[in-house]
Amino acid sequence: MKISIKQIEQFNLKKIIVINVPFLILFLILFSLYKNIIFVIFFCFLIVIKDHTVNTYRINFPISLIDLTIIFCSYVYSPFHGLIIVIFSITSKIIFSRIKAIHLLKAVILIFLCFLIPLFNQLDIFLLSFLFMISRYLIEYTIELSFSGKLDLRKIPARVIRTILTMFLVYSLGNLIISIMK
Repeated sequence: MKISIKQIEQFNLKKIIVINVPFLILFLILFSLYKNIIFVIFFCFLIVIKDHTVNTYRINFPISLIDLTIIFCSYVYSPFHGLIIVIFSITSKIIFSRIKAIHLLKAVILIFLCFLIPLFNQLDIFLLSFLFMISRYLIEYTIELSFSGKLDLRKIPARVIRTILTMFLVYSLGNLIISIMK
């Protein structure tokens, strides 16, 4: 009995399908059951990529990824999911040797805001994101002014641009992202 190449290809294709279909079904079941864990892991992965890019190539992102991930996770799931993002972000900064004392202060502010977001989850995601970012920066500036007695105004233009671009992303994709996350 002769076996042709076409028969081998068909056999390999069937074998691939038979092997991968159960894994695909398992992934879909796990995704539906543990969607929140998968999204937190995905967002943590994005934070690592961003920190690696900033550390290696000195490219700063014009969108506040940490704010976005905290907002979405705390809004859709719970403040503890946002807390995981904050802890992972600090860990990532430690790994890439980019940790400064100001990051720990920002982490405390972000943790506080993680627990406030679910209280306002009746608001539209765009409005909530805007309030989150403005509150974050106002709290940071208030603390900075209280402790040092002066304000670093050089950061304001970059933060305004970052806020505008982040808000544009939330406005255009926020509801879609939330519907996928639910």
